[in-house]
Amino acid sequence: MHCDHHAVMTEPAAVLPPLSDEEIEAAYHDFFAEEVPLYCGLEDSAAFVSDLCAHLPAEEGAALLRNFEGFLAGNPGSDKAWRSILQLAKVARARGLDDVLARHEARVVGDQLDQFIAFVNAGTEARSVVFVAHQPYFLIMREAMYLRRNGHRVCLISYEPISANLRPLFEAAFDAVIDTRRSYPLLRRLLSRLRPAVFHVQCWMWSYFLGRLALELRGDAAVVGEFYDITSIYAPRDVLASHWSREMVDLDLAMERFVLQGADAVIGRFPEAIAARWMEGHEASAPYLRMLPYACAEFTDYGDGAKYSDADGVTRLVYAGSIIVDPPHLYPEAGTAAGFERLLAQGLAIDVLHNPHQPVRREDPAYADFFALMDRFPRFRIVDGVPPDELSRALAPYDFGIHLFEYDLEAVQTREDQRRGVVSTKIFSYLEAGLPVLMNAEYEEMARILEDGGFGLGIATGDLDRVAERIAGFDTAAAVAAIKAFNEEHGMDREIHRLIGLYDRITGTR
Repeated sequence: MHCDHHAVMTEPAAVLPPLSDEEIEAAYHDFFAEEVPLYCGLEDSAAFVSDLCAHLPAEEGAALLRNFEGFLAGNPGSDKAWRSILQLAKVARARGLDDVLARHEARVVGDQLDQFIAFVNAGTEARSVVFVAHQPYFLIMREAMYLRRNGHRVCLISYEPISANLRPLFEAAFDAVIDTRRSYPLLRRLLSRLRPAVFHVQCWMWSYFLGRLALELRGDAAVVGEFYDITSIYAPRDVLASHWSREMVDLDLAMERFVLQGADAVIGRFPEAIAARWMEGHEASAPYLRMLPYACAEFTDYGDGAKYSDADGVTRLVYAGSIIVDPPHLYPEAGTAAGFERLLAQGLAIDVLHNPHQPVRREDPAYADFFALMDRFPRFRIVDGVPPDELSRALAPYDFGIHLFEYDLEAVQTREDQRRGVVSTKIFSYLEAGLPVLMNAEYEEMARILEDGGFGLGIATGDLDRVAERIAGFDTAAAVAAIKAFNEEHGMDREIHRLIGLYDRITGTR
């Protein structure tokens, strides 16, 4: 059921009535109802099959083993191999061979769980904070880095395995890191044995149920829910359920309310006035803290001052992140290709540094409009993205960071509070590289941050054809100076003390 909000969707259809309370409860408990083989590599997948075959009738086991060895000969990769043993696990359970699953878990995890539990539960004077995430995002990594510098013991639990190219970053930021290999039952068992001072849950759309799980297993720990995109703010229920399944939508809305009403504190990116309306609508009264992805000295890199445009005078714009291609009634950024075309027609150059976890392939029809732009405009490119510790260095040689597209106000059915108050992490990545930012003025809070701070310009969709003219008169040197001053004054090294103060407040009352 889980997905990120750019993934699994349903075809638009008649919206069904909401799930009952009983159906919500059943949907929540379904996540933890059945043990599945832990996610693993090819070697452990082969060991699982070999173990299963050894406990089946000889002829059946030999045939299954031959089939699987033939499957492996085709180099299927870890993900396909793991999905194949998901099916075989059903065979094991049907035959009463639960020990095969238990041995698989022991092989894959070893003593990692026991070591992690011992570390978290060790009696020390330092406050222990356990971050819980479906797949960890970079803001909690930034928070953990500076919590650690201020005497906290910070640990991370991820449901998804962290990709090999990013895991060293997270291991450097946290004192201990573990993943539960796509097993919710294992995640529940792990949380039930932990006794930190704080559970800090990354509340991501479609996985808010992790917040409920932490609340149910908290013991004496305080629980903080940190929200990114917020389901009930994003769009009305019926609009969401016209695109995603009602099971996903109704469970997420119910879990959002559960977390807001049960958490000791809530963190988000929205302005306080919007957050107050949101929480009042859920009859929640927990303290709210606004935390943004403030610059970290480790990731800040302004380059050597050299720009790509120095060679030919062509202004270089950069877009860092995933390209949105979903329907415009739920994703305003669906107008990105059209917006880029209007920029390119003015002689500007654009590079897209795409999300390194989501490579864009020319053969994918979803991105046909972007590759058509590449064919028509030599100054447009889509290039591979980089991890956060390399991003500033990659961005610094450009002239402006952008988040510009054709915002179709008539087509978009997201809520006004979403449009007015959302803050993308993208703009802070640009600031960390010393880049002025061009932002759609329709996103009122982001445009306000940029214009009030002197960091860039808010540009309405109707003015996209005048971007070259607008930036020609823009005082770039003053903007860069303002950005550097802001990063110094509002770096994570300073802002982290607001989060520490929140921890002080909520742990002191428990």
